Amino acid sequence: MLTNGLAWQHSFFFVVHQVQHKSWWKALFRGKYSSFRLLKTLVVACLSICFLGLAASSLILSREVFSWLPMIYGSFWARPVHLLFSHWAFLLAFVHAGLCLPKITSRFEVFSYANGLSDLDSSKKQSHPSSRKNHAHAIYQRRISALFKVKTIISYALHIALVFLGIVYAFELNLPEYLIPQTDFFFAGSNLSLMERCVPYLFIGLGTYSLIWSLTSLFKKAR
Repeated sequence: MLTNGLAWQHSFFFVVHQVQHKSWWKALFRGKYSSFRLLKTLVVACLSICFLGLAASSLILSREVFSWLPMIYGSFWARPVHLLFSHWAFLLAFVHAGLCLPKITSRFEVFSYANGLSDLDSSKKQSHPSSRKNHAHAIYQRRISALFKVKTIISYALHIALVFLGIVYAFELNLPEYLIPQTDFFFAGSNLSLMERCVPYLFIGLGTYSLIWSLTSLFKKAR
């Protein structure tokens, strides 16, 4: 029943995500393609192929979720395909998040900075000498600059730690063997709890996201 529920939830949220971003699909063949837009489109295309492959292999492998369908033979190829696409979809989903979320978070940073400047502008309207207002403005700018530097250092330190943990767990769980692929079966560990199985993959996903997020931020600053 757990597999049944997870499969239907996965399908539901995938469809909802596509409906929410239907404007992106409509603009797929419009406008110019920069290298960054081409990369994002390629990631989405590969991710879509993985989901289609997962759906096709699930029809053959899962007799619980799709028990109402007639028997479909082909588990000899469906199992390795399912393992391959599931692991690639897992990584590409975090790559997709790392490519898209910096644009969203940067809006909040600019919005926060703009609010600070607006507060400063409103304080300027008070009756103070011009020299005092300029001095207050300079102090405020130095404080904002120092806070952004500290935030940047902490942010990159956190991302580096997550990337390191992600790499460690990836090799500990033999993730490259599932990406190539070199095995037809998934070994989750029979003596581990559900939390112990999920936490390493969570760090792998967050490490992947942190790596792409950092590279994307550096690429945009370099342009």
